[in-house]
Amino acid sequence: MIRMSSSEHKFVISVFIFILCSMFLFYLGKGARTSDTKEERTRAQLDYFEFCLEEFKKESGRYPTMEEGLQLLTKEKREILDPWGSPYIYTVPSLDKDKFFSLYSVGPNKIDEKGSGDDIVCCTR
Repeated sequence: MIRMSSSEHKFVISVFIFILCSMFLFYLGKGARTSDTKEERTRAQLDYFEFCLEEFKKESGRYPTMEEGLQLLTKEKREILDPWGSPYIYTVPSLDKDKFFSLYSVGPNKIDEKGSGDDIVCCTR
């Protein structure tokens, strides 16, 4: 049996989470869910980003900064776009004082309405 130090164990878990998140983003980016609407794909992506953000926080003790953004969760380190081609909006601290972060898509009209209007908002955090 191989014994790992605490830091090695955390590193292995972080790499696993990183690979899992990257694979899922690749899967979504290739249009694997073609029968779903753009709204459904956006909600699925937002739910997954919430999962990745929570896993990142478990491992690092913090959420990514706004400067690091969601790109920190991907291998390509590029801006992550919603199905309408707009970047997802991620803010820390949250626009809602009862949450730790805000994460949303500006939706089909591509106008940032701060989580209202046709914006598609994530999560419970």
